[in-house]
Amino acid sequence: KDEDFFNVSEYPKSFLKFTKVKKIEDSYYEIVADLTIKGITHAISFGAEVKIKGTHFLATANIKIDRTKWGIEYKSASFFEYLGDKAILDEIILDVFLLSEK
Repeated sequence: KDEDFFNVSEYPKSFLKFTKVKKIEDSYYEIVADLTIKGITHAISFGAEVKIKGTHFLATANIKIDRTKWGIEYKSASFFEYLGDKAILDEIILDVFLLSEK
């Protein structure tokens, strides 16, 4: 939550805006979206599984991003030398679970 990472006091919300959705297989989609974190927007792409049952759907995705693209450089070996085992990986994995009604 602090300034070294997501700085939620200044940026309480992040946004994911889908720009392209393409059905690949029966329940698998490729998605291109604009992800905004800390007021910085970058395009990302990821796969998602969408299961529809009656009037409900369940979408799951595993989204991997490089946190340094959004100015989150704290203990990144890409920016600071000699961190050794104190370095924090640049990759962040977001496990997304969305349940909704049509």
